[in-house]
This record gives sequence, structure tokens and C-alpha cells, in this order.
Amino acid sequence: MLIDPNEPPIYGELLFELNVAPVSVQSKSAAKKLFEAEVRKLTRPLTYILTGDVSVEVEWLVHERARYESDASPDVDNVIKPLLDSLAGVDGLLIDDCQIRSVGVSWIDWTRSDQQLRISFRYQPDEWTRRSGLQFVNVGGALCLPYESNIPTHALKLRIEHYDRMFEMSKRLEALTGDHYLSRVVLPVQRLFHRTRIHGFPVVELSTLKAELGLPTQRAATDGSDPESSSHRDDADQ
Repeated sequence: MLIDPNEPPIYGELLFELNVAPVSVQSKSAAKKLFEAEVRKLTRPLTYILTGDVSVEVEWLVHERARYESDASPDVDNVIKPLLDSLAGVDGLLIDDCQIRSVGVSWIDWTRSDQQLRISFRYQPDEWTRRSGLQFVNVGGALCLPYESNIPTHALKLRIEHYDRMFEMSKRLEALTGDHYLSRVVLPVQRLFHRTRIHGFPVVELSTLKAELGLPTQRAATDGSDPESSSHRDDADQ
């Protein structure tokens, strides 16, 4: 199937066709590596990577004899993890399989002796980024945000400065209200990733990135300060 390597379809659905039999979670390491290599032949040429949550549907086309008359064919629930693991990472379509919100798998009888996997992804059309220059900034608590490091420096400065303010405001809102969901309304739409979920991508601390960009590592007290505290200080000065 012809796939545009430069950007995902604008209608939010991507279909891969993989002309190999699936492997089981119980398969030997060598078989899993060969399977992953076949998957990466499809994903490696892509210049983009999906950064939001996705839904995945897998159709396994296989002759019924392989399913009914042999014990070599894996159970459908056992083929999911090796496939999803192969789709994530630096050369994958996803950053990590934690992006998968839902997954479905079924096998369909066909008359051919070979096998095929049809993998469909549904995603928000604007939740992707270029793979080139993709890095992550640790904004605190091991939570990381993807960003494009190769955009013009002045644009990167504005973006990082804006992110810094957003996360600081979110912390203040949650401290004041105890409401996690209220504090999220000021955060970027882009979902966060725990650092343990990022494999092979560069990660930089927010303070380090700000210093490299020449941004102040600490903001002035008036940047997001508590208005009530300011009024108390003014009264004390009088």
C-alpha cells in the first residue's frame, strides 16, 4: 500500500499492510527480531511520528487450516504485544506503546497459503511531529514533553518560555484547588510522556535547555505571583 512518508493522512487514519505471519509473545527472540525488522521496513522511511493517543485495529489474514488444523498458529491475544512493541521507538510510528488507547485484533479466513497483517491506526490529525530534531524536555517529576529542536532559535525560545509558564501555572492551580483536571486546562494539548517511556530519544532538563537558550532559569516573582500575597506585602510596606 502506498503511504506518504512525509506526513500522515489528514483524515486521521493510517493503514499498513504487512506481508508476514505474526509472532507470538512466547516466540523465540530471533523470531521476534526478524518480525520487528519487517515492521521497521514500513516505519523507518517515514519522516514523522505520531505523538498523541491512538486506536489500533489489527486484521490477520490467514487460511483457516492454519487456525483449525495446526498448533503452530498463535492465539490472537498473543500476537498483539510483539506487534505493538515493533511499532514504537526511534524508527517506529509511535514514541511508545503507552499511546495506545484501545486495540482490537481478529483473524479473517482467506484462500491463500501466505499470511498478511492489516494494521489500522486512528489518531487526531494534528498530533504528529517530524522525526528529525525530535527531542524531549523534562518539565518536572520525570514528565517529558516532545519538541522540535531544529526550529529557528527565536521560535524555540518563545515556545520553551511559554511551556515553562504553562507548567508553573498548572502547579499553582493544583496547589490552590487540589483539582488535577482544573490544573490541566492551562497545559499544552500535547500529551506528556513519563521518562521511563522514552527510549532512544534525547531528553534534556528544562533548566538546562533554558540556560542553553539564554533564558532566565528563574522568573521574577511577578510572573505568576499570588495577587493576594502581593497585596499583603503592599500593606506591610505602608
